[in-house]
Amino acid sequence: MASESQLSKAALSIWAKTNFWNAAPPDDGNKQWLPLAVHMADSGEVAELIWDKYLSPRQRKLLVEPLLRVQGIKESSGSALALLKLIVGAHDIGKCSPMFLTQNTELYERIFKNSDDSLTKYQRAEELRGDNPHSWIGEIAFEKWLESRWNPGKAEKRCATAKQLGSIIGAHHGRPVSWQRHADMANPNLPEVINGDKTWKQTRRELLDWWMEWTDSQEVVSQCREAIFPTTWQSLVAGITVMADWIASNQELFPLVDWNELYPKRLLSPDHHRDRTKAAWEKLHLPPSWQPEILSHDPDELLQTLFALGSDTHARPAQVAAVESAEKMALPGMMIIEEVMGAGKTEAALMAATILAKRAGTSGVLVALPTKATTDAMFSRVVEWAQISAKSGFSLKLQHGNAALNGLYKKIQYGRIASSGNAVSPGQSSSMGIDEESGHSRQPAVVHRWFNKKAALLASVVVCTVDHLLFSALRTKHVSLRHLGISDKVVIIDEVHSYDVYTSQFLKRTVQWLGAFGVPVIALSATLTRRAREELFSAYEKGQELKQAAKEKDKVSEPFDGSVFPAMRKPVVVGGNQVAAQAKGEGAGSSSQTPIYPALSYSDGPGVQVRPLPVLTTKEIEVEHWEGEAGLVADLQTRLQNGGCALVVRNTVANAQRTYETLRTVFGEDVRLVHSRFTQQDRQDN
Repeated sequence: MASESQLSKAALSIWAKTNFWNAAPPDDGNKQWLPLAVHMADSGEVAELIWDKYLSPRQRKLLVEPLLRVQGIKESSGSALALLKLIVGAHDIGKCSPMFLTQNTELYERIFKNSDDSLTKYQRAEELRGDNPHSWIGEIAFEKWLESRWNPGKAEKRCATAKQLGSIIGAHHGRPVSWQRHADMANPNLPEVINGDKTWKQTRRELLDWWMEWTDSQEVVSQCREAIFPTTWQSLVAGITVMADWIASNQELFPLVDWNELYPKRLLSPDHHRDRTKAAWEKLHLPPSWQPEILSHDPDELLQTLFALGSDTHARPAQVAAVESAEKMALPGMMIIEEVMGAGKTEAALMAATILAKRAGTSGVLVALPTKATTDAMFSRVVEWAQISAKSGFSLKLQHGNAALNGLYKKIQYGRIASSGNAVSPGQSSSMGIDEESGHSRQPAVVHRWFNKKAALLASVVVCTVDHLLFSALRTKHVSLRHLGISDKVVIIDEVHSYDVYTSQFLKRTVQWLGAFGVPVIALSATLTRRAREELFSAYEKGQELKQAAKEKDKVSEPFDGSVFPAMRKPVVVGGNQVAAQAKGEGAGSSSQTPIYPALSYSDGPGVQVRPLPVLTTKEIEVEHWEGEAGLVADLQTRLQNGGCALVVRNTVANAQRTYETLRTVFGEDVRLVHSRFTQQDRQDN
């Protein structure tokens, strides 16, 4: 690991953070700043803690996979970590440029006042700033630095691998650099006031050389010259980069230094910096990940235990089929359960998710539903299941526009055990205690303040409206952070039949991404068409093939562009042939056109296996006609004389209100009214 003496005064003077600006001095008058070198060390060391403390073995495996195909790399895990730290720590190298540094005149002037006059001074160019962010400058700088190391003396020789790795630097503020903008930034005729002349380039290379030595990544850098990094790998590393940068930029965790401390070499001492990072991580106190525990392989016992049901409860056919299929289906893979309402699809999916998570080595689950109402209704069931199935406490997130009004979520968020922003202390018991039916302890669910907004999907157990999942396939800012969240989960998508043609296209693209990451997927539906089922399996398989295509030695994975990632919108060619997108097996290759319902379908290698389910006993429905509400009241009095529940549905709000008043005079306060004019809080209270 490097020492602080290797950096020149000019390099040590480059600033990355400050608490004051030209027109906005700090309230207390205490000016502070942070050198770029220190922020590089902060974010890079946080990346190592994310690797050790947050990422699951499965995610680490995804990051190691490209290096397994690189000749000469013996310890692939250590090499992957070194490369990750190098990229994450270098994400702000573009701040070593006149375009960024001139934003603070006082700090910019101090660079030349206290350094050895090795840098050319430029005037402020405010009119160019918006079109030339430091992330884009950093992408070109990192790319050129790699090319100079791989092709010394051949500055004009371009390298695809350098573009792949450099594109991660350019995307760390959320939006990848487009091909056209990349070409503009790489133009040798770019005004020097943006990225500086050769003296600035030399200082950037000095910082990168120093950081490479700090991370012990010299060997892996030299060996990765011809490596191929698939789009999924690039996106995961970009997500980790954003996560590490946000943590390292939190001044409560990583304090700035006093204005008068010109060269804070103490922070660049490996031992001192290790203490700084460790203290910050302990203060952040992220909860542990959800780790599933298989409590039984018998469907009846598993159902009884996971959902605190009595010993006389028996698994329904869909639940038995889900458990048996989850234990034998090929991974990565997808399962679709088609069954009528009330057949236990939700429990079947959660039982299967427990098994798939254990088999796949994932440490999280995401349940997506079409509406806020169905999401709220599902939340309590998922919480109960997750608490019983987990080996220890875990992070939890309810994600939709009115989540703050959910009563159970508020109780968990602000309760005695799981308070916002604080994980459960070691040895602390769950607020839910021991389940009386199953005798199995329930683990505490923790709502942590860091898993918020764009970082919501990074929590271990997420229940959300489907739009938050669909964002993973859209041109949204910081999409890689969402990819980091979904890459380690079993994803359950409920009511997949309920989306219109437009939304279904995004759903299929999302499933394609899930297939590319190898994420187990469970889809639920009561009325899914045969074509929709085939299209979902086809999308998942296409995602897997895209990942496989990137492994071919003659296939070069392109860097990011404005369409999120080009690999997801262009045909993939392997050996001159376009990869087939249609699923094999029953889905696309079967000659039988006889619809099978109810059924459970799952991936089986290159094909799809369909397991018919027995038809449950049908119910008889009586239809009667009344004139006025008198007949309704009389019928309800007869049917409810020995107790029970009744649902009365009217076609307008006014009719519902009138019927409510009528029934209230007969049945008293037991009558409840629900209609679309209630506020969200009224609905929760009701």
